[in-house]
Parts: sequence; C-alpha cells; structure tokens
Amino acid sequence: MGKQLTKNDDSLQAGLTPEQELAVFALASGASDTQAASQAGVSRQALWQWRQKPEFQAALNGVRQAQREQWQAQAEALSERALAIMARALDSEDDAMRYKAASFVLEKSGLLAGSLPKIGPTSASMIALTQWGF
Repeated sequence: MGKQLTKNDDSLQAGLTPEQELAVFALASGASDTQAASQAGVSRQALWQWRQKPEFQAALNGVRQAQREQWQAQAEALSERALAIMARALDSEDDAMRYKAASFVLEKSGLLAGSLPKIGPTSASMIALTQWGF
C-alpha cells in the first residue's frame, strides 16, 4: 500500500557506512541483533558497538520515525472506511455489539492510556548530549 523505505531515504544520517545502513534497515524491519549483523556482514559485537554510537542510534530512530509516518498515512487512508464500520456498530440495536465496539475503539486508540511508544531523538548531537547527562 505505502512505499517501502529504501537506503536513499532522508531518514538516514550522513556518515554511516553501507554496512551500518544495512544494519539500520534490518533492525528497523524487526530483525534481531544477530540477524541484522549477519545481513550487514559483521559480527554481533560490531553491531553492538555501532548501537552505542549516537549517529547510529539517530539513524535507526530516523528510519523508525519514517516507518511510523508511513504507517500513520496508511491508517489515515483507511480510517474513513473503518470509522464508518465502527459507527454502524456503535449505532447497533444490540447493546452487546455497542459495548464491544465502544470498548474496542477506546482500547485500540491508545490515546486514553498514552500507550504510544516513545521514539528517541533523531539527531546524533541530541543523543550525545543525553548520554553526557545534559
């Protein structure tokens, strides 16, 4: 439905090696550290060392942010249809159906519970400042 992220995306910070870029995209796609290291052609220890660097963290956060924005755009494109279905369920004559629909909407929104996961800074300098205790 939406475009796939590629190595040419602006979400990557300049200065990463091609291997680091491969690892960033693997991690952002859900790969484990072992899988990401393998895909990048490096050891798990090398990947661990990269993950400690603010530039790598910022690039990974940037790709994750870009993914979230794509998913949000896709959800928004479908939301009108989904909301119409939920509205019909909320207007149902069946009390149980209305309750289930209302509960579902409230639970899945995540807004009431503040359950949207935080994404760290996408700037290497901000990550470095945080690591230094600022």
